[in-house]
Amino acid sequence: YGKAVVSTQSTGSVAGADDSLDIDANVQYAGILKKPPFGTKSYGKLTRWTERFCVVKESFLLYYDKSEKRAYESKKMFNIHPKGVIPLAGCAIEKFDDAGKPGFKITHSSFKTGNLVLAARNPEERDNWIAILKECSKITWNNAQLGAAQIRQLEENTARISQERSDYIKKLQEEAEARKHEAGKKEELEKLAKLLEEEKEKMENIANQFKEEKEMTNQELLVAMEAMRK
Repeated sequence: YGKAVVSTQSTGSVAGADDSLDIDANVQYAGILKKPPFGTKSYGKLTRWTERFCVVKESFLLYYDKSEKRAYESKKMFNIHPKGVIPLAGCAIEKFDDAGKPGFKITHSSFKTGNLVLAARNPEERDNWIAILKECSKITWNNAQLGAAQIRQLEENTARISQERSDYIKKLQEEAEARKHEAGKKEELEKLAKLLEEEKEKMENIANQFKEEKEMTNQELLVAMEAMRK
């Protein structure tokens, strides 16, 4: 039922044979879920559940007729005209077993007609859906802005560390050069050279750490900003 397709970016669009736009299937999760009518208050034997093909794309949950699953799997693309779209930003996602199925519900203060309840085939698949949806619900404009600020801070810290590293190495090199001219100081010179190498390695490790943190934060920001443009 559920199928994870991990990706961090979406690609361009192409025209299908029926002139409807399809998008390359760079999505976070996709599969079949059962859905009652939106806003259902109580659940019983008479509750009508409809199977829908659902796609999680960044901060949105899209659902289609079940037949769309076959087109998705064959073309690796999904149609941009779903039966429904649920923005996940700021939503609460939690287990919901009141319907007698391994279900979960999506709630938000802006949902005027009630909660969206969905059910998976088994508890394990349900838990996978919840985990993915919770991560996607964190993608908001405020988080994107925070990510941009963190990147700027990392860039400033990296530049500062790099300059301090260069200044310190230059100072050690000057001291080492001066000591070369001192007679009978071979042992001292060797110690200084070793210290220089150790300090150089420490500074390089710090610079690499800041670089990695910057790249990770930048990647998260790209995902968030891409979602904002959808």
